[in-house]
Amino acid sequence: MLGADENGARLTLWDEAGEVRAVLGADKSGPALALVDKAGKLRLTLQRKPAGSPSLHLSDQDGTVIWRAPQ
Repeated sequence: MLGADENGARLTLWDEAGEVRAVLGADKSGPALALVDKAGKLRLTLQRKPAGSPSLHLSDQDGTVIWRAPQ
């Protein structure tokens, strides 16, 4: 689904079971990407921080961040 409102625009992708698997969006702070696993856990986020620098977080199956940049 592709949508937009006063908060920004986003593209949401669902799997065959109707569960959200990916969201790509942009708002006033910038673009962002989120990937979700089959269990509904957020596994990857890529976004621009308010100061303008990028941020990448990778999480394990429990939702614990296992790697991030910047550190």
